[in-house]
Amino acid sequence: MYTYTIKRSLWALLLLACTLVACEDFLEEKPDGKLAVPSSLEDLQALLDYVNVLNYNSPAGSSETSADDYYLTTDAWAALFNEGEQRKYTWAEDNLFHIDYYPNDWYSAYERVYYANTVLEGLQRLARTPANAAAWDQVKGQALYHRAQALLNAAFVWTVAYDEATAATDLGLPLRLSTDFGGRSVRASLQETYGQILQDLEQATALLPVTARHVMRPSAPAAHALLARTLLVMGRYAEAGAQADRSLQLYDRLLDYNTLDSAVSFPFPRSTRRSCRKARSAPPSRSTSARPAWTPPSIACTRPMTCERPCFSRRTQTAPRPTGAATRATPPSLRASPPMKST
Repeated sequence: MYTYTIKRSLWALLLLACTLVACEDFLEEKPDGKLAVPSSLEDLQALLDYVNVLNYNSPAGSSETSADDYYLTTDAWAALFNEGEQRKYTWAEDNLFHIDYYPNDWYSAYERVYYANTVLEGLQRLARTPANAAAWDQVKGQALYHRAQALLNAAFVWTVAYDEATAATDLGLPLRLSTDFGGRSVRASLQETYGQILQDLEQATALLPVTARHVMRPSAPAAHALLARTLLVMGRYAEAGAQADRSLQLYDRLLDYNTLDSAVSFPFPRSTRRSCRKARSAPPSRSTSARPAWTPPSIACTRPMTCERPCFSRRTQTAPRPTGAATRATPPSLRASPPMKST
């Protein structure tokens, strides 16, 4: 009896061991291909080619919604299906990015940052060799460009205008530079925020090719142009001009507006040989569910450029601004400067 009990126990332990091994092998298999961990340069490049995240849905849409170069009638404003868009238009102080309207612009901005951080951390696990140096550098340059652009567009929406005298104490953005979700988000100063953007772009200009394989990918001219824009809003005009010149030296093709058909609804082509990089912001609901009217000053400023104005706007009425137009509140203290536009 004793011997029988020992044998039965041994068989039970053996069966348990086999079961545990089988379970471990089963759990190691990925149930979905989306859970695969990027392990090659091709994988990392594929992440950067996800245009729905990295080329579209910029928080610049919020800048346009709250801009002051157009107006909505009260009826058109009330017809907007998104309360967040309504509150952005009127410069309300809260509930601008309601959780019910997901994904909102804050999520979209930091989703791009997360993708860039994922790629940069993936590169740390891949050795740079003479054989893969060009591809390795391009992948890193693209990730740095995307992170810088996401932070810059977010800064346009959620921080005050850059002022060198107060930038060290003005609140900037949370600088999430890793994929660790456990890290505590703390707002950096505005000086630190723009310093990170400049650092990423300066590295990107040295890593990116002059001509990208596709217009959806960043290039050196695009990085110099974005660096110029960053320096411009920082008030460093001479440096901004130098970077703009450098961008044009590398890519100087311009779009001749005289060749566009202003009679069609969308006169601008999706992409042309004159574009060094293509991206767009998420369209605000007011641009699709209501017809905005442009204020006279914004039309007047483009009046000398007769070939441009019909491509950007179309006059549908000559009546002055109606008294029933939805009004905006006085900007709160955190919006002391007018909303800055971004692309």
